[in-house]
Amino acid sequence: MVNFILPMRMQNSRTWISGVPPNIARLFDWFDDIVHLHEQIYQSLCSARDTQTATTERISEGLRCFLLKVEVYQPYVVRLDDVSHEIAAYLRHRDSDFGQFVLLQEKSDKCQGWTLLKLLALPLERLEVYQDIFQVRRF
Repeated sequence: MVNFILPMRMQNSRTWISGVPPNIARLFDWFDDIVHLHEQIYQSLCSARDTQTATTERISEGLRCFLLKVEVYQPYVVRLDDVSHEIAAYLRHRDSDFGQFVLLQEKSDKCQGWTLLKLLALPLERLEVYQDIFQVRRF
């Protein structure tokens, strides 16, 4: 995120620089919302870890407030495929400033082999992991 998305924002702002296509900017905003949600979940679980009540109670109470907030994934999941195709098209066009920026970032050592499209797929992978972790078992 640091190497791809943040450099395309106006400094100290949530506003995008000119040249970021609107559909992609919206997806980036949703991605950012998802990242912030996971930061909050992490902080809540760290807090629960430090509490002296029963483990199950601590974790369930810590996660309960986030159940409705997971809806932030919905527009992201719906639009990811289309916007990923749009990004791929920009990457193929040499005259696209956006595409050239992304390609330059992907080649930098800071990205450690990550591509923008792989990064954008992470939230869906996280949802799949959550589904496995929180699967309800009936006896």
